[in-house]
This record gives sequence, C-alpha cells and structure tokens, in this order.
Amino acid sequence: MDKIEDGLWRLELYPDSVHVTEPFAQPRPDRTVSRLYWRERPIKISLPDLGNGFHIKNLSATDGEVTETYRARNGMATVSPGVWLLSRRKDVDLSALPQAVNGVGLREFY
Repeated sequence: MDKIEDGLWRLELYPDSVHVTEPFAQPRPDRTVSRLYWRERPIKISLPDLGNGFHIKNLSATDGEVTETYRARNGMATVSPGVWLLSRRKDVDLSALPQAVNGVGLREFY
C-alpha cells in the first residue's frame, strides 16, 4: 500500500503462490515448483483517513475496460490481484493523480 495523499491510497495485490513440489530441489525446466492462483479474496482495511465505507476502484483493468467504483462495508471489500485505488471520496479525478507513486507507475502491474 502506498499513500498518495490523505484519504487516497494505492493498493497492489498479487496472486496466491502455492508450492506444489520441493522449492529447494535441483532446478529443472520440466519441473513445476509453484503455481499462481488468481482469485477474488475478501480483505479488511482499517485506516483512519479512509474510514469504514471507503470507495475502491480497480486501476489495472486491461483492454480499455471501464471499472466501476464500489464502496467497502465495515472496512471489507472483495479484491483480486491488481492495482486498486482506495479513497474516502467517490469521485476521484484520475487525470489529476501523479503518474507514479514511490517510483512505481500508478497503474503499473505485472
């Protein structure tokens, strides 16, 4: 999580990584060591400057997708891997935000 300003945060989440074989064994190109699982998860966030009903928007949507801003309830939201904007206000002007936060692009996600 990176704070952009009071009441505005950038959250970056990665997929779950599960080891399916011994991770310290001799590496081989034909052996799978771990798998990534991309799924939605509930998350609880408690930050005084956001409050319990903060707004959340997916910033890492691809192919021109437009994502809606939805509201957390009691600090709970359902998220998937990607970059999320958490804000106290519903309407945030994305064009007014910095292009990078702590050296990472605002929407950057690999």
